[in-house]
Order: sequence, then structure tokens, then C-alpha cells
Amino acid sequence: MEDIDVRLVLAKFLRKWHFFAISVGLMLVVAFIYLRSTEKKYMVQASVQLKEQNLNEKGSDDKKFINGLELLENNAAIEDEIGILTSYSVVKQTVEKLENYTNIYKTDSKLKFKPVEKFFSKEVYHQDIEIRLLKNRPQLIDAPIQISFLDKHTFLVEVQEHNATVYDYRSQKPLGIQDEVIFSQKGVIGKPFVSPLISFMLVPAKTREAEFWNNDYYFVNRSVKDLAESYQQKLSVAPIAEKSNIVSLSLQGTVPEKEALFLNMLSSVYVNNDLQKRNQLGMNALSFIDNQIDKVSNTLNKVEGSLEKFRSQSNVIDVGVSAQSYTDLLNQLEEKQVDRKTQLMYYQYIADYLARSATMDGVVTPSAAGINDPSLTKLLEDLNTLNKERVSVAYNSNADNNPVLKVLDQKISNTKKTLADNVQGLIQSSQIALNENQHRVDEVKARINQLPANERNLNTIQRKFQLNDDVYKYLLQKRAEASIAIASSAPDKSIVDQARQVGSKPVSPNATLTYLMAIMLGLIFPAGYLSVKDYMHKRIEGEDQLEKETQLSVVASIMFDSNSKKYRPLTTHPYNDSAFQEIRHYIRFKNQQVIAVTSMASNEGKTYCAINLAVAFAKAGHKTLLIDTDFYQSDVGTVFNLETAPGLIDFLPDPSKVVVNQTSIPSLDVISAGQASESSRAAFLRSSLEKLLAELRHTYTYIIIDTCPVGLISDYLLFASCVDYTLVVVRSDVTKRENIGRLNTILNRHNLKNKSALVYNATRVSKELTNYYKKIAS
Repeated sequence: MEDIDVRLVLAKFLRKWHFFAISVGLMLVVAFIYLRSTEKKYMVQASVQLKEQNLNEKGSDDKKFINGLELLENNAAIEDEIGILTSYSVVKQTVEKLENYTNIYKTDSKLKFKPVEKFFSKEVYHQDIEIRLLKNRPQLIDAPIQISFLDKHTFLVEVQEHNATVYDYRSQKPLGIQDEVIFSQKGVIGKPFVSPLISFMLVPAKTREAEFWNNDYYFVNRSVKDLAESYQQKLSVAPIAEKSNIVSLSLQGTVPEKEALFLNMLSSVYVNNDLQKRNQLGMNALSFIDNQIDKVSNTLNKVEGSLEKFRSQSNVIDVGVSAQSYTDLLNQLEEKQVDRKTQLMYYQYIADYLARSATMDGVVTPSAAGINDPSLTKLLEDLNTLNKERVSVAYNSNADNNPVLKVLDQKISNTKKTLADNVQGLIQSSQIALNENQHRVDEVKARINQLPANERNLNTIQRKFQLNDDVYKYLLQKRAEASIAIASSAPDKSIVDQARQVGSKPVSPNATLTYLMAIMLGLIFPAGYLSVKDYMHKRIEGEDQLEKETQLSVVASIMFDSNSKKYRPLTTHPYNDSAFQEIRHYIRFKNQQVIAVTSMASNEGKTYCAINLAVAFAKAGHKTLLIDTDFYQSDVGTVFNLETAPGLIDFLPDPSKVVVNQTSIPSLDVISAGQASESSRAAFLRSSLEKLLAELRHTYTYIIIDTCPVGLISDYLLFASCVDYTLVVVRSDVTKRENIGRLNTILNRHNLKNKSALVYNATRVSKELTNYYKKIAS
């Protein structure tokens, strides 16, 4: 890969400075129009605490206010809570509560061209007017609805739209598409405006700052789905620290008051949903306790009736102490029997719940039923956690294609199977324990049967009454605790900071950054264009580049002289006079007499440089001869008015008879090329030029030879050995870089590199330098 010469590139760019100035100017205009037409967006932030304690910690059972309600606790990770907070369902619920489905825009009345007017419009919210949609009627959505005021009380509604969608806000579904809607109708401020496709009421905003009837507006209705998806996409939620339970909610919008209202409502909906979920779980526990209280109450009423009837019939008020020991033992066994039955009933309740319910939402915990079984409680907690996890993941995913949901479903199925197996085992063990306890009860009863019948019956009735009374009091206590907990229930999530605008300046578009980008693009575009152009044409554009690619020294640089014509090539510029004097000094320093001037192609200034170099030697008082050997494009004779004079080829085969023409310039003679054929040219160059030059060396101090372009025709190489030094003319922005490579090959192949130098033609010189030389000349 070629090295890049930074100085050369910068010099090239500076020569085209006007490209950069125009490009930067255009980009600044584009940036100004962009900033003028783009709505400014502001940042709004709020913060919410997702849980009072660490989300990875669980409260111990002895810290629960209600024993047995540990499954009601939310132990989801912070990522799950963020997923719920940003879920489509929560955002949609927020949009529905706000009931703000309309974007109102105020247009610039100074701009009369409608497309441009909309382009420079600005969204307003409760500043001038309010649009209250009549949601019980069909509404046009995603189409601009123009409003222009006729006076302070009436307005005109205009719509012109193709393929417009009609929407029903009650069912939240589109009703169809109208191919073309052209509509115009008057309305009254503060009264319902009713039409087949648009129905609303326009009222002045309470905080209006100006006379709104002097402005034009348009509004766009949006569907609930589009609004929810738009807010969900814009909403950003992140923890304020790595292990913090507080998250920051942020939105960017054109109207910060509107975005702040949404964030506040979103936070409120999230907190209230959590509280309702917790209360619903508590209500399920209360319902179970109430059901058990009803059953025990009915049994207690029956026992009380039996005791009252027995006492009235048998006139027995108290039993003897002789049966006390058996009675106490029987009471203990029957209490165990009740416990066993309660456990069996609960296990069967869990088994039935598993059989008929897909989830375990609302299941009563073992401790709420008076059962202390850690393994069963753990399985229920795991199943409940997996169900919550599945609900959290399903908020923002497609249930049919989400592999995470499939994994969760498999875990739930495995946990339910393990739970079912565990419950069946508990049912079997409880049944065995119940049968064993029943056997002992039967043994004690057999012994009590030996007691007097009245005493035995009274003890039986009192025992049943006492047992049911204890159970009844226990259930009442649990119900009171649950009621108090529900009444005093508070969400463990809270709003830390209400939504507020961050800073007073918009976050986008950034005017400073936009203008800097415009300047950068204004510089990059022309630089890229010039670089591509340079890459495509591959021309020589600087002395440094030339010396680097040829390893030859540049004797002098000839300035581009617009006054020099093809047939009047004598330079008139002082800078070029000085440049040719510099070449003259270089030749004298090298102590060379016969100088050939060539180039790689035509139109590179070879003849121009040869003539002016010969003139420079002649003006310095040196007897100089200029020989034209370019037989194909002979211009030397034309410059000195020698078109009809005999030339070099005309005196074959005797070169001693060559006519040397004197010019009007003292000490300068010219031999023109003449008219040549292919055979005569070759014969002359091989045999005659060497003899001619040998004779002329004695007559002239310097001999300048204008040759054919060595890159096109090889004539010069036929007599190069007769020449003392070679000057190769390279023209800026004309000579191809590939020709420079060919030049190196030619010079090396013919051993001319050490006897050659370069003349850089048509270079650009600074204005200060040219003025300086003009002052010298004057």
C-alpha cells in the first residue's frame, strides 16, 4: 500500500479551498434547517423502589405478621420486577388510565405552504386547546385533522387523507379503512363536534398563554396499541446502583409535562397492581377460614343442642371423677384424631386443587391450615415462584416461540408432579395414622363403656363441645389476624421521586454537536470527492511526490502561465524567467553542453521549456543553438516563423549542408525539423546526428535539442548517447503516475538516470510569491 504524503494532500486541498467553503456553508444551512424543523426533546425522570428489603432475601416465619402467609410474599428478582414494570400490559393499562390518545400540533401561521407548515409544527399539551374525544363513536386515527378558527367561538375542521383507518376506542379495534376521506365541517368551541368519522369536543386549555383563535392547529388520534408500543419503546428503566432496589425511569419527549404525567401514572399503576395482588391473596386465605368457621359453627350448635337435651332428660349435671382419667385420655386421642382428619382434609384439598387448577394462585398454605410441613411448604413456594416467573416472562414475549417459557413450563410440570407424589404419600401416611389412632380410641371407649351410661354419654357430649369450641376460637383468632393484616396492608413498592424534567435545555437535537457535525461533513465530503478524483485520474500533483517516485532531482518549477499560447510560448512572467535562469545555472554547474528536453507524453510543455531555456542561455550572452528533432509535432519552426524554411531532414544524406536559421534574439540560432518520412528519419538519426553535433559543438556554447516524447516514440533513444544531459518535463495534473514508472524503466535500461533531471511544469504558485516577482521585474 502506498504511503500517504500528508503535506501533498493538504496542499491539494488548499488549492481547492472554495470546494470546502461551499460544502461547509451548505452543510451549515442544512444543520440550521434541521435544528429549526426538528422538535426539541427533553429528558424526564422518576424513581421507584421495587421492594423495601433486598430482593434476594426472604422474611423468616417468626417475622410474619400472619403465620402461614409466607407464600404471599413477592420474592422476584429485580430483573423480573423491571420486566413487569416495562411490560406491554402495564404500559397499556397506564395509557388507558390517562385517556390521552391525541397529539395536538400548533403550526406556524407565517408559513402558508401546507407541507412546510406541518414540517415546522410544534406539539402542544394543555397550553392552548384541549381535544376530548367522544370514545363511544368511531374515530379517524393516524391522519392529520386540521383546525382553523373562524372567530373566537367557531372553528373549521378539514381532513384530506387516503387509506385512512377508522378505530373504535371502546373495543380497541380498527373498524376498517376508508380509501379516501375528504371532509370539511364547522364546529363550536365547548360543544360536541359529531361526524361519521370524527367526534370530539374542543375546549380552551386552563393554562393557555395566548389567544389560541389566532393560530392554526392540527391533531392526530392514535390507537391504544400504537401508543402503548411507542411508550414501551421509549421507556428506559435501570437500577440507580448495582445492588439497589431503586430504579430510575426515564423518557424523552417533546412535551415534558406530558411525559411526566405518563411516568407518574405508570409508577402509580405498578404500585397499585402489587397492592391489589397482595390483597387478593389475603382475601383467598380469609375465604378459606370463613368456610372452616361455618363448618365448625354448625357442628358446635349441634353438640350444644345434644348437651342441653341430655341434661334435661337425664338430670345429670356433672360426671364422677372415676371416669376422669379415661376421659382425659380419650380427649387427647380424639384431639389427635381431629388433627389427623384436618391434615387428611388439607392434603386431599391440595390434591384436588392440583387436579383442577393449572396454577397454584390462591392456594391456602399449610401453616394457615395448622399444618407444619416444611417440605410441602417449600414445594408450594417453588411452584408459586415458577408461576410468577412465567407470568413475568410472558409479559413481553410470544408464548408460542419463547424457549424460556417452554423451560419454565417443564419446571412447573415437574414441580407439580413432585408435589402430587408428595401429597399422595402424605395422604397415605395420614390415613394410616388416623386408623391407628382410631384403634386406640376404640380401646379407651370400650373401657369407658363399663362406666354408667349417663356418665358416659355426658362425658361424650361435653368432650365434643369442648373440642369444637376450641377449634372455633382458634379460627376466629386467625380470621381476626387476617382481617387486620389486609386492612393495614401496604405495598412493599413505593414511588421515591415524582417525574420531573432533568435540566432546562433539550437533550436533542444538540445544537453545538449538530453544527460541529455539519462542519465535519462539510470538510469530509469535498475531501472525499477530491481523494476519489485523485485516485481515479492518477496524476502527478506535487514536487515531493515526483521526486519520491523517480529518485531524480527537480531542477526547477515552472509556473502555469495562462498568457503563453501554443505558437507564442515565450514566457512573459518574471517567476518563469527566474526559473529558467535557475535551470541555466544548473546546466553550467554540471558543465554540460548538449541538452535534450523530452517528456513522457504530448502537451506536457516540452517545447515550451526547450525554447525558453535556449532563450535564457542566449540572453546570458552564450551562443546557443536550438534543434527541433520532433518530426511529428514540430512547433519550433512555427514559433520562429520558419515553417517554409528547409529543416534537418531536408539535407540528407549530407548533414554539413544543414541550414542554421538566425532569430531575432541575439546569440540564438534555430534548426527546424523539416518534413520527414519513416525511412529517412531512422537513417538520419542513426548516421547523421552524431556527426552534426560533433561539428556544432565547436561553433556553439550550448545546444538545446527538442526531442519527441520519449514515452510515446523512441527516436530520442537512438541518439541519446550523443547528448550530455537530459531534462524530462513533467506537467502538474497532466502527467500520469504510471508514466513516471515507465520513465524510471527507460532511464535505467539506457543508463540515462545519472545524466537526467526533472523540470516540473505548470505548478501553482502563491499569489504573494508571484506579486513579489512582478515587483522585481518592474
